[in-house]
Amino acid sequence: MNLALGVLVELGIIIAFAYWGYRAGQGVRARVAIALMAPAIAFGFWGLVDFRQAGKLAEVLRLTRSSSSQAWPPLRYMPRGQRLRRIAPTGRGDRFQVESPPTHSQVRERSAMTPPIAARLRLSAAALALAGLLFILYPALRPFSDESSLLGATAFASQEWAVAHVLAIFAFTLIPVGLLGIHGLLRDDSQEPLAYRSIVLSLAGIGLALPFYGAETYGLQAIGEEALRQQSADVLRLAAAVRSGVGLALFLVGLLLLAVATLLTSIVVWKSGRLARWSGVPLAIGMLLYLPQFFWSQPFRVAHGLLVAIGCLWLAVGLWRRASR
Repeated sequence: MNLALGVLVELGIIIAFAYWGYRAGQGVRARVAIALMAPAIAFGFWGLVDFRQAGKLAEVLRLTRSSSSQAWPPLRYMPRGQRLRRIAPTGRGDRFQVESPPTHSQVRERSAMTPPIAARLRLSAAALALAGLLFILYPALRPFSDESSLLGATAFASQEWAVAHVLAIFAFTLIPVGLLGIHGLLRDDSQEPLAYRSIVLSLAGIGLALPFYGAETYGLQAIGEEALRQQSADVLRLAAAVRSGVGLALFLVGLLLLAVATLLTSIVVWKSGRLARWSGVPLAIGMLLYLPQFFWSQPFRVAHGLLVAIGCLWLAVGLWRRASR
């Protein structure tokens, strides 16, 4: 219940920052860019800053963060590395005790990979590696042309158009599978709640974004085929209707949630130390740039896909190595 409440609070914060960013910008591109960057920057600051150095405000800031990201009971200051652990319910309410940081030997014992955990990590690593490959193939195979002419109709109606977008759909779908491996790796780590929220946000984001890709895949293909049948570029005006309205709004919100999810993942990876610290950064940057790259030419979009692939593969290698220990 507390975790669900925390996720809802964070979703509200994301929407609030996105709305502020959209209102603050001038021009459609600037508004969309600020709407995407504002919540990402805010969550990055919120996750990385150590509020214990804030003096008298440290406790207030810490409680604000913990009330929305961890269990509700920790209502007093805990030394670095300590946390409260629920013991058992009693007639007078739940009891909690202070849990000190584990020793080095305990960490090694906990982090030893049992066969089921190792298999899950390898599955997540394989999912990330495959997703990275698909993120490169998507812009490389997608045909680019003047979409207001019959050349655009030919591109829409081609098999390459459908295959490329289906590959993108699979790539996005595999991202949460990879994030599940990072969460499993941190099952005994203080960063586990943040890793869990990144999975929740990624699932919500992908669920909102993929309907737009479905419209791009099959809707525009049907429009292209009809334009070629009539030999009329006027039919292509319907493409603007497919790419606007509620579908576009959901797509933008989905990309925003996915960008925040990968940003949280990069914070988790950095702070936990279980994987290479920088391994989560390329994927986060790639997802933050996912909307702007739609306005770029094909070579730059392929380069962007390569950046996302590097992020996916770097995390995949780290998970595979951890599974082999």
